[in-house]
Amino acid sequence: LLTALQALDPNGRITGHGRDLLKPGLHPRLAHLLIEGEKRKLGGLAAELAALLSDRDPLPASDGIDMFLRVEALRKGGARLKSTRRLAQRLAAKFSHDSHDDPTRIGELLAIAFPDRIAMARGGRGRFLLSNGRGAFVSEDDSLAGADWLVAAELDGQAREARIHLGAPLSRETLESTLGEQVVEETTTNWDESLGTVVAKRVRKLGALTLDFKILDEPDAQTVQNGLLDAVRQRGLDSLPWSPRLRQWQSRVEFLRTLNPDDWPAVDDETLIKQLDDWLAPFLAGVRRWADIESLDLRAALEQRLDFAQQQRLSELAPEQIRVPTGRWASLDYSGEGAPVLATKLQSVFGWTETPTLANGRVPVTLHLLSPAGRVAAITSDLSSFWKQAYPEVRKDLRGRYPKHPWPEDPLSAVPSDRTQRQARSR
Repeated sequence: LLTALQALDPNGRITGHGRDLLKPGLHPRLAHLLIEGEKRKLGGLAAELAALLSDRDPLPASDGIDMFLRVEALRKGGARLKSTRRLAQRLAAKFSHDSHDDPTRIGELLAIAFPDRIAMARGGRGRFLLSNGRGAFVSEDDSLAGADWLVAAELDGQAREARIHLGAPLSRETLESTLGEQVVEETTTNWDESLGTVVAKRVRKLGALTLDFKILDEPDAQTVQNGLLDAVRQRGLDSLPWSPRLRQWQSRVEFLRTLNPDDWPAVDDETLIKQLDDWLAPFLAGVRRWADIESLDLRAALEQRLDFAQQQRLSELAPEQIRVPTGRWASLDYSGEGAPVLATKLQSVFGWTETPTLANGRVPVTLHLLSPAGRVAAITSDLSSFWKQAYPEVRKDLRGRYPKHPWPEDPLSAVPSDRTQRQARSR
């Protein structure tokens, strides 16, 4: 606020104007109002506004929010406003030289003091958006409820939508001439889901308020790229061309990161969304449509998160597959919350005495031992204990249901197999 009032420079140092704001002994808003009012030959009116805003509202809430009515009441006199009038006279003596005091310019003066409370109608009578980003409202029957622009001089403290208690109407022309230096122009890009394309605009804004904009017919490559990144943020990371194998790659890296956070980058969805500019943007060169993203080499983009040494270690510490005793390669599933899972038929691990481990022996694999029908018959991360304690019961339960499959009493000396007993004999 002090920067907007020109009391501080962009580096936070007090300005000469800032020192001048200390002299009246008022809130910086009101001091700024008085000094700028004098420059505009509106010192008397500025003094009246400062006095009114320093005191209790002289009119009942039923009279509405218009500050013009307060200035009018102050000028008419009355014992109730005696102290406010004396303050206005004292201030006018210091800040009212060659003053015209046109009451139609109340909005202009209040905009000077409250640049963060410029209110723009946002649909629905009496509803406004403030330049500070907050919502605000007045009663629908207020005389200013239908205004396109207001300055809110007094608000309540509600966070989501504040009620305006005092304000004044403001024309667009006056806004531009009074606060033109605070209006910024920027190019924005957004993904328009209904159009299926990037929409680029050149926008003029006062704080959170969009004053006007122009659609750019042929945005440059960087603008398009920004819009596509925005599309990914809107649609979510799942909208990218993931494959099950690539999701497993992500889970493998995250598995190792939980073990050694300093050695592995975060590749969870939340982090990837936050860092889209770092890893996805370089792969969007020449991309202009969503269809191009659907054919993107997402694996190459993600693997850039790892250096060459990390890519080699990933295969060693968290392999995609493990060879089971039958000689077949079985895939590991890293997507669960616990240890990685190896799902394989129980007969395929006959002869395995110890549970396979990952990450240089730090984490034992969780084995989902399947029945011949592919259902989980047992879960263990201690294969040695399973053979001794649980296997006899599992064998007893399954051999009657699957008599064509081998169920040896001593699984450690049995030949591992994925076949039935007849298939094994014929082979």
